[in-house]
Amino acid sequence: MSASAQTVGRQNTRSYVLGTLLFIAIAVIGLYIVKWAPYWGKAHLAAATHSIGPSMVSGESAAPPALGWAAAWQYAFAYFNAVWTAVVLALFLGATIQVFVPRKWLLRLLGAANARSAAIAHAARERWPQAAIRFLLSREAPYAADPPFETTLLPA
Repeated sequence: MSASAQTVGRQNTRSYVLGTLLFIAIAVIGLYIVKWAPYWGKAHLAAATHSIGPSMVSGESAAPPALGWAAAWQYAFAYFNAVWTAVVLALFLGATIQVFVPRKWLLRLLGAANARSAAIAHAARERWPQAAIRFLLSREAPYAADPPFETTLLPA
């Protein structure tokens, strides 16, 4: 292997590691901002007052609002306000994982039809015999010919 090929390989590995660390940092900071920090205060409030606050549907009122378009719109608006930051974070994380984390690393971590994923599937079948377990595999995967469970083959 030439010296320039080794340098390029080292730079690729370095950029992959930095990209993965950046993704993890974005995920941790984003989850803290969107989920952990807001619910930390709510958890303490619930422990102290035995209440989790006003209802998303009825607010401070004891009775729910009358049925109709106004009530549906009010609920949709309240729900949107409650979840929009989590949706934005999920979209951002989906984009950053595609850009910054090498696909080979994800396949290795999350497993294709390897021993780990097969062991998890077998344990799930033992625990929940009625569960429908399916593997999603690339048609070009070398193990796609003989999977341990029902399989859906995906185009490459």
